[in-house]
Order: sequence, then C-alpha cells, then structure tokens
Amino acid sequence: PSDKLIFKNGVINGIKKNWLKDPENKDKPLSVTIPAEIDDTLVTSIGQDAFNGKKVVAVDFSNATNLEKIDNQAFMHSPVASVDLSNTQVTVIGKFAFGDCTSLENVILPNTLTVLGSSVFTDCKHVESIRLVDSPESVVFALPESLTSIGYQCFKNCFAPDVNAKVVIPASVETIEKE
Repeated sequence: PSDKLIFKNGVINGIKKNWLKDPENKDKPLSVTIPAEIDDTLVTSIGQDAFNGKKVVAVDFSNATNLEKIDNQAFMHSPVASVDLSNTQVTVIGKFAFGDCTSLENVILPNTLTVLGSSVFTDCKHVESIRLVDSPESVVFALPESLTSIGYQCFKNCFAPDVNAKVVIPASVETIEKE
C-alpha cells in the first residue's frame, strides 16, 4: 500500500520498517506499485537504496507518470523480473540502480531517458531484452534517441549467455564511459 512507502518531497525512499517486520509481511516476496502521487504530492523519484536488497519480485511503474529519476542502487540485489518504464518521464537512472538483479529478464526504457549511470545493469546475468516500448518484437537491445550518457560498465554481465545483444548507439550520446 502507498501509505506504507517512506515518502517525502516527491521521493520514495523505501518501505516502512514496521510494516516489513509485521509477521504477515516479513520475509515474503513484495510487489510494489509506484503511484503518480501520494497525498497530492507528485512522485518524481525513487531514492537511493529505496528497495536495495528487498524481496521486490514485481514493480509496477504503469501509473508512475511523474517519475523522473531512479537513484543509485534503488533496486540493487532485488529479485525483480521485469521493468517497464515506458509510462514514466524518467531522465536519469543512477549507478547500480538495477545492479545484481539476477532475476531481471526484460527492461523497457522510457523515450525520455538521457542518462544511464555506471553499472546500472551490472551482473544481472539473465537479461533477455533492453528495449523501447515501440521497438519491434524481434529487437533485443535498443536505446532511446534522447540518451546522452552511458556510464562505466553500464551493461557488464547483464545479458543471458545465449542473447545476441547488438545495439546501435543513438547519435545523441555524447559520453560513453569505459567498459
């Protein structure tokens, strides 16, 4: 429930500890829905480490129409299987945001994305596609035309071994860090 999220000044910073400790919720897989707003305040960001290491197996961004940023390590080490950011306004995905999410298989990036930080998808190991909502079904790897920066080791060890991940870097990209 959105009232169990830690929320301040437009930023979701996690889940309230007392709710997580409740025997009814403790150690159970979590499904998180990111709303457009909470208590009449727009949800514009997922804060650093917000869901890092939590058992978030599903995250629904379909109503997160005001979301602009996913901060560093926001979902790192989470067992989330798919991420669809197509209805968001995300421009920045911070370092290790989805790092080591080894259940992650499919990602749909928003057309508004400008910055992919360092190691965003590092060590996910089983990703089958990173694409755009309007990419043809056969496309495995696509980046938005709005992208200007790709961070250090952004995609290191992220794709499944049998995936033939080839990408055309958009002309808008000005910076690609090492590896």
